Amino acid sequence: MPLPGTQVQRTIYALPDIHDMPRQKKPTQLTADQYDALERAIADGRKLSVWRRGTEFIVLVDRLRVSGGREALEAHHPTTGDKLTLYIDELEGIEVVR
Repeated sequence: MPLPGTQVQRTIYALPDIHDMPRQKKPTQLTADQYDALERAIADGRKLSVWRRGTEFIVLVDRLRVSGGREALEAHHPTTGDKLTLYIDELEGIEVVR
């Protein structure tokens, strides 16, 4: 507590805005069992339920490929046939539809 008649000097440090900070890429790590289930679903032509940015997609995966060092699922919508490329490192979840 300062004495009466004295001033307190304060230093304020500006913190970087969260949007200015570099985005941390977290690599998606699939276990061997998860890769086996994914590959089996692709080979059997089964549907996958995948989540990306809070949205669920039900897709049929045509192939799993590596593009620019990233694993990607090339898929299509089972009803409309619309093509999608889903990068595994962007997905929040993958589930085989039974």
